[in-house]
Amino acid sequence: IALSGNKTFWFPGKPVNYQVAVTDKGAVVNKSRIYVSSSYTEGLDMAGAQLGHQQAAQTLVGQSLMLKSDCSACHKVDTKSIGPAFKQVSAKYQKRADAVDYIAGKVIKGSSGVWGEVPMPAHSTMKTSEAKQIAEWIMSLGAGANTTPSLPTAGKITTPSETKPTMPVLNLKATYTDMGGVGLKPLSDTYVINLRSNVIDAKDLKEISGFGRKDNKGDISLTFPEKNGWVKLKGIDLTGITAIGTSIQKNGTADYGFEIRLDSEKGPLVGKSDNITGQINVSPTADGKLHDIYILTKPNQEVGKDKPILKTLIFMSN
Repeated sequence: IALSGNKTFWFPGKPVNYQVAVTDKGAVVNKSRIYVSSSYTEGLDMAGAQLGHQQAAQTLVGQSLMLKSDCSACHKVDTKSIGPAFKQVSAKYQKRADAVDYIAGKVIKGSSGVWGEVPMPAHSTMKTSEAKQIAEWIMSLGAGANTTPSLPTAGKITTPSETKPTMPVLNLKATYTDMGGVGLKPLSDTYVINLRSNVIDAKDLKEISGFGRKDNKGDISLTFPEKNGWVKLKGIDLTGITAIGTSIQKNGTADYGFEIRLDSEKGPLVGKSDNITGQINVSPTADGKLHDIYILTKPNQEVGKDKPILKTLIFMSN
């Protein structure tokens, strides 16, 4: 999956332009067998990211297995042939909880008298797992199926006008399933890109030095250091980033300056601010690389008991 813009963040109200490319060595890529989807999820570990994509992509495997078998000799997708159309079968069993197991059993053992006088031959050598995958594909064709159509292989995703704290990560996934070969079942591969919100809460700032972590009934914030300190963000693409904004709760009169450096505390300086109000402008960085971002801070005068509190960082784009 190729992105034309920033490869770390998505920005509210700005489209994400993407293009999916597939190679299948020794075979012609069938674009109808590419499944592309997007979703927004909570957390950066992707543990629960989009079961729907996995379900939809899995049906492509079932379709490939069907095409490799002799099923298509008697069944068509939309129209009745020697046997019923696959869509008719799907519609008939949509309300049956065990539809996948039931259909898979009929495929393996054969069937007669359900759809007419012509019996369906048994496929006793077919694996149960493969018969179930065929059945899952058949059931996905019904009017009651909840499979979401694939996004185009090239296009743009329109992002919401504002970020939701509970859904900060945009997942873009692409799966391709080939047709298999003689004695080989179809193979699938999935590629995933995760773009995080450009608004980063203090709770997600894990690597800090000098700052204190404050937990007020689950509301996490960072207390500014008495002396020097830094916040580190790993693997950040600065393409198109013009500034880093801060949401800071001021306590007392203490003021701080900022520096933004790449890859180490003493790395190249790409941004600077003399106080904690407003934003930190960032020099254009278009090398296309992922950098560790160090946001260093130091007090402009002696700091008393009351220190500012950092709530969020906001990466701003042009």
